[in-house]
Amino acid sequence: MRVFNSFRNISVGMIQSLIMLILGFICRSIFIRYLGVEYQGLNSLFSSLISMLSIAQLGIGTALVYSMYQSIAEQNIEVIKSIMRFYKNCYRLIAGVVFAFGMILLPFLSFFSSYKGIDENIYFIFLLFLVNSVVGYLFTYKRSIIYANQENYLITICDTVTWTLMDLAQIGVLIIYKNFIIYLVIATISTFLENLFINFLANKKYPYLKEKNIDKIPTEILSNLKKQILGLFMGQIGSFVVFGTDSIIISRFLGLNEMGIYSNYLLLSTAISGFLGQISAGIVASAGNLLTEKDYERNYTIFKRLNFIIFWIYTLASIGIFVVSGPFISIWLGKNYLLSSFIIFFFVLNFYISGTRVGLGVFVNAAGIYYETRWIPLIESAINLASGLILVHFIGLAGIIIATILSTLYLMFMIPKYTLRRIFKKNTNGFYRTQLFYLVIFLMMLFFTGIISQILLVNQNLYVNFGISLLICLIIPNLFLFILFRKSSHYEYLKNLILSRFAFLSKSE
Repeated sequence: MRVFNSFRNISVGMIQSLIMLILGFICRSIFIRYLGVEYQGLNSLFSSLISMLSIAQLGIGTALVYSMYQSIAEQNIEVIKSIMRFYKNCYRLIAGVVFAFGMILLPFLSFFSSYKGIDENIYFIFLLFLVNSVVGYLFTYKRSIIYANQENYLITICDTVTWTLMDLAQIGVLIIYKNFIIYLVIATISTFLENLFINFLANKKYPYLKEKNIDKIPTEILSNLKKQILGLFMGQIGSFVVFGTDSIIISRFLGLNEMGIYSNYLLLSTAISGFLGQISAGIVASAGNLLTEKDYERNYTIFKRLNFIIFWIYTLASIGIFVVSGPFISIWLGKNYLLSSFIIFFFVLNFYISGTRVGLGVFVNAAGIYYETRWIPLIESAINLASGLILVHFIGLAGIIIATILSTLYLMFMIPKYTLRRIFKKNTNGFYRTQLFYLVIFLMMLFFTGIISQILLVNQNLYVNFGISLLICLIIPNLFLFILFRKSSHYEYLKNLILSRFAFLSKSE
């Protein structure tokens, strides 16, 4: 059942990511065409500011999903009800805190950019972003019980339908009215309707959520929750500073135009990582269920296999971005929206290193190890912010990306020290050697594939170059990895996994 749930969640998630990928690029093309790249930069900047305010959620959602695994396995309805009520009250408080801090931030918006090229009132625009965020907090809490029951696919389907309708409506508004305000209002309405439907779905699947006789949350669970929430809060701060402040620093020191161009590459990488992230999202609840069995050797074997699969996938994706992004963006938006190869190298390296966190992150999240590592994200964020503010003055955008790489490497070094022994009863030496080996292989393949692409991409036709780039990325890295790992047990597992999935699909037809 665990494998079936994972496969179902992953399959539906990948279909969603593919749909959102296509719609995202169409919507971005129309957005830039009718509003301009400066508005895209503004969109990225205000999204980052809202992410900063989202630190107020303290990571409560993740902690509560983790806290429900055991109760769901034991069918302890009363405890589940008490946890859900606690979740509801927390998110109502968070909505109020986010709104209050958003209003405090409002008078200081001029600090973050000059807003050159923006015609509408920036304060009103920011208020629309803020309202959309608050509406999401007020109605989102019942998602957690669906996630904890390994039924992510239901949320995914709902998200896909809502986002598709929203994108289509926004595209229509951009073409007909060329109005950013209406564009944002549609997003807020969509957020409200989507969460309303998920609320209805959760109540229908779990009728006990509507019951009024709810006990207080058990002291032991509440105590553990407080510890995990504290650890997650530190993680929230670290995640925002590492991934959220980049947009703020770029807008402040390089301008909205540069932010808008960079955001197109972020859309590409985010779409790909979102597609690949369905692998981890689909199995994290299953991993949580797996860890309750306390079979450390088996769990460690599964972790190593997952880590190998993540390495293979992110190697292909990273090399794909490096080689294909140039021809793709030239066709999609035009050559004026290209970044230099120097910047793209560090962008791709950051994408790869961030991606390799996924394997360990799945088990860390499933095991709920947040309190023990609470200080690591704070140090990570300090490294990122300090080095970013320094390097941006010397090498511009590349410096901000390098700062993110440095802070992520620190996290990758520290987190295993606190987690591997607890989850798998193993030391960290083997993990470090493996990750370093994988990184060297990735860099060699990136260099080799980049050289081949430079030799072959001599045709002036962008579409021909795009097609050749795709073939290079699909053939060369896969061939190299196959030759290198074909005799390893991890490759054998990956091959059998793929073959079993095709067999499963053929039987279901």
